[in-house]
Amino acid sequence: LLVRRPVDVSLAIQVRDLCVGLWLAGALSLHLIGLVGWVASWWTIGQAILGSRLESGWLGAWGLTLGTSLVARLWANWVAGRLAIDVAAALRVRLLAGALRLPADLLRSEGVGRSLGRVFESTALETLAVAGGFTALFALLELLIVALVLGAGTSGLLLLGVLALTLAAAMAGIRRYVSARRAWTDERLAITHDLIESMSGHATRLVQQPESERHTQEDQALARYLRR
Repeated sequence: LLVRRPVDVSLAIQVRDLCVGLWLAGALSLHLIGLVGWVASWWTIGQAILGSRLESGWLGAWGLTLGTSLVARLWANWVAGRLAIDVAAALRVRLLAGALRLPADLLRSEGVGRSLGRVFESTALETLAVAGGFTALFALLELLIVALVLGAGTSGLLLLGVLALTLAAAMAGIRRYVSARRAWTDERLAITHDLIESMSGHATRLVQQPESERHTQEDQALARYLRR
């Protein structure tokens, strides 16, 4: 007999039970070690070549730092994958519990199509919350290392300014992308709803709707979707 917490337990308790903080700290620390080792490997081989000291000791140090970087980053990906599995499972349980508690009146008013579309979108939510979250955190660490490396080089201030301008341009592009993506998602939910409702009432349409008008709305919906 397994004794578990109820599915509607608070997120703070669920995060504590899954040891999310510990696993996340481990993944970030390992990824940081991998990044530092990667930069150190380039520094080592650069010192050996530019300083005309291409000896076995320098090559051994280069291989050691490069190997450490590879092992640390692989270990970080394993830790992140282990945590992603646990978080994804917990997220699916909460989504299922929430779906089962939706009011019946709400489901009837929205229709089968919109409910099915919401189920499809739950997969995108899981991907964004789990895989996208780790990618974003790792990217922040990489940006930090990049900024330190650029600042330590010649013309550091100029390079940091170029990096800042690049990030500003990327943020502007992301803002525009999010707006377009939101509109596209709304259109996708609408077209899924229309499709399911049309399939449910197909027999009625065959009897009551003229053949020339049966696909007019579908063509218009597809045109809007393609524009989005």
